[in-house]
Amino acid sequence: MIMEKRIINCDLMRVSAMIFMIEVHTNNLFKARSLYVVFLSTILFACNNLFYMLSGRFNLIKYFK
Repeated sequence: MIMEKRIINCDLMRVSAMIFMIEVHTNNLFKARSLYVVFLSTILFACNNLFYMLSGRFNLIKYFK
């Protein structure tokens, strides 16, 4: 059995992306347009990019036969 080391940075990025995704889908603040909401939505919508980066990071090291 091969034991792989966990990459803590990637785990933290994954947890923050999940929290951002939950906040985007449950937040009703996006109906109002204030400077705070625009700033918050810019930060929260980074969750898509985080998921893409993580999936690319772990798929690039695989070798397919």
